[in-house]
Amino acid sequence: MNPKITNKQTAGVVVSENVIAKIAGVAALEVRGVANLAPIGSDFRGLTKRTLEAKAIRVKSLDGAMVIDIAIIATPVAKLSDVCKNVQRAVKSSVQNMIGRPVSRVNVLVKNIASPKIK
Repeated sequence: MNPKITNKQTAGVVVSENVIAKIAGVAALEVRGVANLAPIGSDFRGLTKRTLEAKAIRVKSLDGAMVIDIAIIATPVAKLSDVCKNVQRAVKSSVQNMIGRPVSRVNVLVKNIASPKIK
């Protein structure tokens, strides 16, 4: 398997990593306690992509299943362990249901806590 896979193939349908990242991003943002997505790091791949989902989410294919890395910014009142578990469930469920390929792992990185709103 080529490590530089740019497309995921499912039953004759090709789905780009950007689409998978968008699905994962939308699912994560719907989880209570997630304020926003955050860029994962400063690798070359992240510099060439323009959308926040592309920078905050990495999709890899490993042994026929997807591994998804996602970086989030949590809300200040969130219990981080619960937020991470809920993000993992939401992302895995959404991607598997929409793409039809198994997701073996969702790694959640909490990059920051959102600043509380000052009244």
